[in-house]
Order: sequence, then C-alpha cells, then structure tokens
Amino acid sequence: MNSLQEQIQAVVESHLKTATRPTDDLYAEVLTAVEKGLLKAVMARVGNISKAALWLGINRATLRKKLRMHGLSEWNC
Repeated sequence: MNSLQEQIQAVVESHLKTATRPTDDLYAEVLTAVEKGLLKAVMARVGNISKAALWLGINRATLRKKLRMHGLSEWNC
C-alpha cells in the first residue's frame, strides 16, 4: 500500500492534470483540504473532542477552533 505522502501526491497530481485554471494558492488549498479531511476522519472514528485532541497531538481548544473553522460543528464545538 502507498504511504500517506504518496497518496496525497497522487491526488494533487491528478488535480493539477484536470485543473482548468492555474491556482492562486495551491499550498493553502491542499493544507485546508487535508486538515478538514483529517479532522472529519478522526472525529468520526473517536467521536469525542478530548480523545481526538490526544490522537492529533493538539489542545482541545485548538481542535474546537479548527472544527468551527472548517464548518464541522456537528461535534458540539
């Protein structure tokens, strides 16, 4: 199985092949997409902000802020 890095690289390469316009800030776009996907996956797996914060290695307040920022308020942020 491909590493996480290889999987992300493949997705980005695929995105660039099908892009109809040059992107202004690909770096921020990719980081935002990866972070939102990561938060959704971890929260769906553990369902608890405290436990998810431990898994992610971040503070609970930071996790709440990031969940709100990405519109993931279903986890009672």
